Amino acid sequence: MKYLLFISYSNGLMHNALYENMFILHDSIIQLVEEEELDIQKEQIPILEELIQNFKNEDDFSQVLSIGTWYHIQELTERNIIKEDKKTLKIKF
Repeated sequence: MKYLLFISYSNGLMHNALYENMFILHDSIIQLVEEEELDIQKEQIPILEELIQNFKNEDDFSQVLSIGTWYHIQELTERNIIKEDKKTLKIKF
């Protein structure tokens, strides 16, 4: 399964990316927290297994960090893809 990660920084910048698996995505979230010099435990960043379990029960996951930056994760599914032709893949955000 592929996953979409949306990040909105407290300064107004936004970032989004497509990940091949939850392991790589989770590593990016950890990197985000470390780059912002935040404490992973204080921010209550879920461990990988918790995120995987979340997607068994929920459609998506979002969290706001203490500095106002937030992130949102969605599974890549038919509902958030627009197919134009065989060579092009567009993602609805």
